[in-house]
Amino acid sequence: MDSLPLSDGIDQSFVGPAGLDRLREFRGQLYGCLGRRADELFELADALLCAEGPVRSLVGLCLAPEHRR
Repeated sequence: MDSLPLSDGIDQSFVGPAGLDRLREFRGQLYGCLGRRADELFELADALLCAEGPVRSLVGLCLAPEHRR
């Protein structure tokens, strides 16, 4: 099986420092949409993205090591 170079199929605007800037902008916009309890909801979103396997409840997600509280 041949491995593909990392650049194949990846939008280059998401690579390197420009990609980090776009990610920061996205995270800032997402945070701005959350309203009340934005800090907690944002932490849960981070934990959800980092969780291993399916998340079955918010309580279980709150106990994930990635969730800072």
